[in-house]
Amino acid sequence: MPNPFYYGGAVEPRYFVGRRRELAQVFTALGQLPFGQPQHVNIYGEKRIGKSSLLKRIQQEGRSHPDLQNHLFLYCDAAGMTSPEAFFRHLLGELEHAPADAPLGEAVKAALRAHPRPPVCLLDELGVWVRHPDRFPDTFYEQLRSWMEEEGLLGNAK
Repeated sequence: MPNPFYYGGAVEPRYFVGRRRELAQVFTALGQLPFGQPQHVNIYGEKRIGKSSLLKRIQQEGRSHPDLQNHLFLYCDAAGMTSPEAFFRHLLGELEHAPADAPLGEAVKAALRAHPRPPVCLLDELGVWVRHPDRFPDTFYEQLRSWMEEEGLLGNAK
């Protein structure tokens, strides 16, 4: 009998099994978004236990979830982004918005405000950023927090 376990990145949807409880917990939290309640959900654990697969499943199921289908689910692999600017460019690409003459952070903020669907940002491998405070200073995280809490962007209903 072939081995049913997959090793080497996020699993294809047809091989994703279990995790109903975890999905229910995440969607319960995210279900508060249409009511203007910003949410932060952290998924953490040892390497190779399926965190990336779970995030991709959240993205897939979120698109048709009755409370969230009007939201835009943005998957961001932080491991491939070496600076806040790379993250901002990624978001602009996901939002299909050309960079403006403004600084990248301001261009992203404007694109998030202009997008018809409120975004839910799924950040994978965030530990890579945390291990490099020289490239991702506290001001970067403060900016993201401000976008969510004060501006109603990145995971909050407009």
